[in-house]
This record gives sequence, structure tokens and C-alpha cells, in this order.
Amino acid sequence: MSSSPQHARRAVLVHFLVNGVGMGIWASRLPSVKQGLHLEDGQVAIVIFMGAIGAMLSLRAAGPLIERFGSRRTTQIAALFMMLSLLVPAVANGVVTLGLGMLLVAGGASFQDVGMNSQAVAIEHRIAKPIMSSFHAAFSIGGILGAAGGALTAKLDVSYKLTFVIFSAVLFVAVLIANRWLLDAPETASRDKADVRGRGGLPHRGVIIALGVVGLASFVAEGSAADWTAIYLRDNTGATAAVAAIGFMLFNVTMTIGRLAGDRLATRFGAMFLVRAGTAVAGVALAIGLVLRSTAAGMAGFAVMGLGLSIIVPQVFSAAGQLAPDRAPAALSLVSSISYLGFLSGPAAIGAVAHALDLRVALFIPAALVLGGSLVASRLHTAGDSPLPAAADDMRGAGEGRAGDVRAQQLRAGAEPGAGPQL
Repeated sequence: MSSSPQHARRAVLVHFLVNGVGMGIWASRLPSVKQGLHLEDGQVAIVIFMGAIGAMLSLRAAGPLIERFGSRRTTQIAALFMMLSLLVPAVANGVVTLGLGMLLVAGGASFQDVGMNSQAVAIEHRIAKPIMSSFHAAFSIGGILGAAGGALTAKLDVSYKLTFVIFSAVLFVAVLIANRWLLDAPETASRDKADVRGRGGLPHRGVIIALGVVGLASFVAEGSAADWTAIYLRDNTGATAAVAAIGFMLFNVTMTIGRLAGDRLATRFGAMFLVRAGTAVAGVALAIGLVLRSTAAGMAGFAVMGLGLSIIVPQVFSAAGQLAPDRAPAALSLVSSISYLGFLSGPAAIGAVAHALDLRVALFIPAALVLGGSLVASRLHTAGDSPLPAAADDMRGAGEGRAGDVRAQQLRAGAEPGAGPQL
């Protein structure tokens, strides 16, 4: 079924939402799974590592496969597979089967991630205005809903097995309905198998790699906040367990708020300006919170960091896709692979440094990385035109139609060899 960009936009929002719900329910019920299968911490680490392997394999394979078969079909299949894979933990009987389940869940989620981001780039290109942040806001909301659902089912003493079965069924139906309205995007598919070159031949490859490095820095900070916020507030500032939990909640809330506002900000100021400002705000806020040491300062630092980080990854992904609109799946596969290395390895590295030195010292690492990301983004911004329209003067005071015309012209210019930002 063909779909208009507006219908497709709603369908892709559903995909981002259910992807977040699926990951949220998995993360929130993992302690129950650990208890039910009598796993040790080391075995849980193996399970998480299997998830990292699944994610990286999918991210590497996604670009060529999406280019070969198109983002519509591959996103449909990957999403349904991801929702069905949530059933594996329900039947797991030990670390081996649970590790396989984690590999499938993370692999399906990552493949769906590249596919739905490719759909988002195609929709954004057609309607000629920034919309990527709204999709990532849906993912954040989904993660909150999934975590809340996991907490509620645990509170009601619903077994984790039944929880996974229920959520898998509900999310599968939601995806099945949304799949009908995904965009038929010829620009994300090749009719000739010989034309599929993976990441080879990408225009602006160096810039896309640089964007991936910025995304990596952001994901290191985001992953570190997810795993270490509550522990830092409790152990290093003396906060109670309840207050420490509120600190992490504030981080998630500000992330969601920032993403809900991100599209309007991108329209006014441009993608690269947002990336540069967001990384600077995130790094400075975390550093100040750590220097001041108090619980209040730590909570404020993580909250403001969440606000700064919220606008980085959506704009990085959008910029990468718009730099190579005819090779968006390959561009997104490359930038995602680099970026997600930060989310997968960053928290573990922070833990190792914290064990050797101190958690407060270790948390200066993500602060420094995102500040470094700001320097990279500044270089991209000042060396040439940004991947998305950065000329606020062209937008301010203009009507929506004029803004769309300016954006469309800049996007077309950015797709040509030699246009767009340079390192």
C-alpha cells in the first residue's frame, strides 16, 4: 500500500515508540530474569555482551540489505522479528538460551533502528523540514513506557515470562498495523544487486565518520548516565536510594523534553548549531555538577546534560542521511555503527576506571568526550554549509512555504559531490 509522507510519518513514529517500549521492557525485567534463572553477575555480563554482538552485527549488515531491498520492506520484517524475539527470554532456561535471546532482541532492534531512521530521512527529505527529533522523542517515550510497564508488572507480581508474552503480542499487532503505512522509498533501494556497495562509494564519507564520532561521544555520555547516575548520587553524594532514582528520572525527562522541541530548534538554528550547542551544554553541565559534588548539583548536572544530549543524535543521524540522500541506509549504517560503540562500550569503560580510581573521576570522561564532540561539530559547521539548513537568517521571518523552499534547495545542494561540510 502506498502512503503519503504524513501517513508514513505516523507509522514511523509508531515504530520508534514500540522499539523503545521493547528495549524498556527488556531492561526493566532483566533483574527478574536474573533471579528466576539463578544467574550470577558474570553470567548477566555475558548475556549483555551477546546483545552487543547482535547489535553490531545488525548495524553492519543493515546498510547493504536495506539498499538492496528498500527501507520499507526491511523495516517491516525487522520490526516484526524484534517483537517476536521478545518471546525468547520467556522460554529461556539458562545463560545460553538467554544470551541467544539477547542477541536476537538487540540484533532485531538495531536492524529496525537503521531501517526506521532511513524511513525518517526519506520522509524528512520529502516534506522539507526537520522532523527527526520527534521520532527520537517517540523512542524516549517508548523507553519510559516500557520501563513503567516492567515496573508495574513486577509490582503486581506478574511473572517476567507472562510479561514478555503480553508485550510481544501487543507490540507485534501495533507494528503489523503501522507497517501498512510505511513509505515506499525508492531512494533507499537498488534495483540492481551489483549497485549495492555497502559503505563503499559514500559521498562525504569523512564527514559522516566525523558525525559518527560526535554520536559516539553523545552515546558514551547517555549510556554512562543510564548506568551510573543513581550509583553516583547514592555512593558519592550521599543521596538516598529514592532521591538517586529521581536523579535518573530527571535525566530521562529532560532528554524527552529536548527531543520534543528539537525539530523547531533545528528549523530555526540548523542541525550543526544544535549539535555544537548541545554537546557544549552537556559537557559543561556534567563537569560543573561533578566539581560541586553535592546531591543537588549532581542531579542538576545530569538533568541539564540530558537536555543537551537530547538534540545531538537525532541531528547527527538526520545530517548523515541528508548528506547522502540516495545512499541513506549505508550512511546511517556507518554513523550508527560508530555511534553505538559508545553506548555499548562506554558504560563498561567508565566502570573500569571507577574501579581503578573513583566514579566521580571516571564521569569526567564523558564530560570531556562530549566537549570534544563540540569541537568536531564546530569544525564541520565553520568549514562549509551544514548538512541541514543552518542559516537561521533565511528562516526567520519567512513563511513555512519559504522555509521549505530554502530547505529543499539546501538539501539538494548537499547531495551533490563537493557540496556540504568538509573536515
